[in-house]
Amino acid sequence: MEPWVEQGLMTRKHTSPGQWTMHPWERDARMARKALDGHPQAYGLLIELACTRSSDELLGARKAYQSLYGESIKEDVASRVEGIERQCWLVYCER
Repeated sequence: MEPWVEQGLMTRKHTSPGQWTMHPWERDARMARKALDGHPQAYGLLIELACTRSSDELLGARKAYQSLYGESIKEDVASRVEGIERQCWLVYCER
């Protein structure tokens, strides 16, 4: 393995082409994390993901999130998001 890969220096470009070459579950997990790290206006992305993905796709994104960040997306949403967005996302997490 290359030394720069072993040291964790290999990163994906976060450009549109780079994101669309990721597995869809990984892409959704990364977009959700970015929305959670952003301002409350970005929480709409969480609702969009929840409403446009099937149950299997949401499960895959949750597993990818757990794998990438070592945290549960459900717990992150519960601790970071306020209001109706939190309620909507948590209901869709149970699908």
